[in-house]
Amino acid sequence: MILRIPIGAFLLNKDSAAAVEALKEDRYFFRSTIEIHEGGIDAAVTHLTDQRTPALLIVETTAQQDQMFQQLEALANVCDPETKLILIGALNDIELFRTLIAEGVSDYLISPATDQQLRDSVAKIFEATGTDSDGRVIAFAGMTGGAGSSVISHNVAHELFATYDEQVIVIDLDISYGTAALNFNMQPRQTVVDALTQSNDLDAALLNQFFLEFGDTKLSVLGSPASLGTGLQITAEPIEKLLRVIKPMAEFVVLDLPHIWDGWINDVLASADEVVLIARPDLTNLRNAKNVVEYLGPKRGTDAPTRLVLNQVGAAKRADLSPGDFKDALAMEPELFPDWRMWLMPLARVRTMSEIRLTSSMAWERSRRIALLAAEQRRFFLEQANCFLKISGRSSEGEWRTVHKGGRHRSWGTKDLRLRRVITSGTCTSPTHPRTRSRLYGNWRMH
Repeated sequence: MILRIPIGAFLLNKDSAAAVEALKEDRYFFRSTIEIHEGGIDAAVTHLTDQRTPALLIVETTAQQDQMFQQLEALANVCDPETKLILIGALNDIELFRTLIAEGVSDYLISPATDQQLRDSVAKIFEATGTDSDGRVIAFAGMTGGAGSSVISHNVAHELFATYDEQVIVIDLDISYGTAALNFNMQPRQTVVDALTQSNDLDAALLNQFFLEFGDTKLSVLGSPASLGTGLQITAEPIEKLLRVIKPMAEFVVLDLPHIWDGWINDVLASADEVVLIARPDLTNLRNAKNVVEYLGPKRGTDAPTRLVLNQVGAAKRADLSPGDFKDALAMEPELFPDWRMWLMPLARVRTMSEIRLTSSMAWERSRRIALLAAEQRRFFLEQANCFLKISGRSSEGEWRTVHKGGRHRSWGTKDLRLRRVITSGTCTSPTHPRTRSRLYGNWRMH
């Protein structure tokens, strides 16, 4: 969530002023306007006599209890009733704290307050419903068109509900060319456009009418119309309202973002719990990924890292850059970079070189390559599992389910880890439905 409010701070202590100044660099306040003034409560009363009251006031006082309440009474006379107030004072008294809260002060902090104390206090005030009930928002963005962002996001959504048996919602925000409904073999009657155009009236009951359920599972899809004639210009405000309603409805919210750059994309990427950038290993994707990482870095901070997945590695060898090139340019280790070739043949039942029958030099060479690819596949699926657990935010809770080896799904992995694969050998159906005609080749690339 990004807080979008005006904040006025009237402070006496330089350390408190520095703490408020530091909030401007916090992604939570990315869209908030923060004005800092000197002078404490008295200056706030003078300033607000002929100025509009901000949604949040942070004021500081050194007064003792009786004088403090006189100052607060004067401040109340020039403030709107809905204004939230954080008071910073010198007195460390639990009875004073309880009295202030009873009188309507939102929070009381001991001077000098730190930026983390202020951040936690603001979050507590404006998220009174509790962020613990909100689902984890995972945003997928492709660095170029055709990088495979949509297909990977849909596969991850499928895996999230299959692994954790929790409610998962996929939101396809690519209004013109979205593929979520197509990949899940659905025909949406109402789409994300309907939700955004009715954002002022949105609630859980109305949204449930827009969702498409994927069979008898806990996976829901809010599809896009995939139409060029909607005439909808997406802005940040309806997107924020949509996410505010949806987050308490599911444990995981997967956002499939279009390959565009706009203000609302900026907000979504800055506020998401996880951002996964999908790039092909070429120069154009490296340039675009570098631009996005450098732009988002200050807004997301260290508590919300951005992850990079290289897709379709080896598909165009002459133009391919190595994962090391991305690491050097972005100061970021790619989470996954599977070899394109591993999807071009089955995993083979060959587990070791000794299991290969050598009938000729040609057969030997082919068998050797199969064995190497099999080892590469096993290594990749371990890395895939680790990456998946990071994205889900449940590294200590993940339990991978063993799936039968017949039919559409297979279990790959090691002795102590079996990872559900939605993708079958060589080619595969869409992440979820055997009847769909969409086929995925290689590293989740749409053909």
